[in-house]
Amino acid sequence: MDSNYGSNDAVGISQGGQITDYYNPQFDLGPQNADRRHAIVVSDGFQLPADVIIGTIFNFRTTDPFTARAGVDLNGDGVATTDYVPGTTKNMGNRDNTAMMTAVNAYRATLGLPALPESQIDTNTLYRFDLRVSKGFSLGGDRKIEVIGQLFNVTGRTNLGGVGSVWQTNARRRQFGEILTAQARQQGEVAIRFVW
Repeated sequence: MDSNYGSNDAVGISQGGQITDYYNPQFDLGPQNADRRHAIVVSDGFQLPADVIIGTIFNFRTTDPFTARAGVDLNGDGVATTDYVPGTTKNMGNRDNTAMMTAVNAYRATLGLPALPESQIDTNTLYRFDLRVSKGFSLGGDRKIEVIGQLFNVTGRTNLGGVGSVWQTNARRRQFGEILTAQARQQGEVAIRFVW
């Protein structure tokens, strides 16, 4: 094992990842799957006259990385879904796209497949602004009814990905680097709450 292997505590298997190729553990040095470099969440609430409350939440998160997979068992361990494209390491996607796509396109060329543009790589950067408005109506004593309206993703921005959704990581596929699903563009809900 290389002497620098254990000294890189910020990345790779030293942070709890799994080893893809036991004979080449350096391939697994890289960002973790959930490595969002920046996240900002801002929320507020305002009490207005007539028992009206307005609240907002703004959410911004930069993209996760992803790994380029060969789509076949290159290292002979019997698992065809884990091997990296030759010349890449763990989670280069959205961290070093130029180097990753150079390796991916070199690999695709050996298979007689056309080159893919770097521009087709998607990000799952999240921009979302949510709004909540509620109005209370007294029923006497401590009892009241509260009517609530919520709108999620007010601006209607397309946020790619979502729970359980990932990139197409198989470098043999034409859709390599794309995210094929998106979160709901806008959603709203109305609720009634009884307080007693």
